[in-house]
Amino acid sequence: MIPVSAVIITKNEANNLKTLLPLLTWCDEVVVLDDYSTDDTLEVCKQFGCVTAQRKLENFGLQKQYAVSLAKNRWIFSIDADEIPTKELVAEIQSILTPETDVAAYYIRRQHIFLKRVFKYSAESKMYFIRLFDRNRANFNSNKVHETVDTNEKTNKLKYTILHESFQNLGQYFRKLNHYTSLLAETHFERRKKKNMFLVMLSNPFIFLKSYLGELNFMEGMPGFFWSLLGSWYRIVKYLKLREMYI
Repeated sequence: MIPVSAVIITKNEANNLKTLLPLLTWCDEVVVLDDYSTDDTLEVCKQFGCVTAQRKLENFGLQKQYAVSLAKNRWIFSIDADEIPTKELVAEIQSILTPETDVAAYYIRRQHIFLKRVFKYSAESKMYFIRLFDRNRANFNSNKVHETVDTNEKTNKLKYTILHESFQNLGQYFRKLNHYTSLLAETHFERRKKKNMFLVMLSNPFIFLKSYLGELNFMEGMPGFFWSLLGSWYRIVKYLKLREMYI
């Protein structure tokens, strides 16, 4: 198999890393770029022999670009600390990464977990992201938030998945909501984008129904209901913060 560098950006992810890092032993190296964690993140990384560096996170896209630049290998496996690559996915990667590979980047499906339920039907579990790529032919864009890997060359999709439990509890969900809505509001403000809050509030029930019914979250039981409800309010918080910036 072609050597692969796993790349992770972190901020107080010691507990998640204890689960993730043992699953990355198939990688040639693991690079961790840390945003000055105050927990045991760096100590956990040292236990697993990771390459570590620290840099203040102000822009997710630029942070991940810098993390990729620290890797020694061309092929990058980008994964977040709160994600888990399945055994089937690892075996698939090992089988397809050969010197004959002509693909520049591979899309991997991420399966959503919320309130301890693995979502099977939701649109959230049908989303693909480029996570395995040749950095000479693909790399992260510079988006402040919701960064993605861009490439103009050949891509392909892998069959197996990454499990994603972004929120261990509701307290963590609201902390992340506060952080991400601020970043998105700043991005909109920089682009001089505005939203009519009356229309935002008026459309909110339809946003909920689109998520709950249209995206099949009703098939996920009560976790699916609350995911749709919280998602609709996420949008309101984002645009309220944007409005505040214009006052």
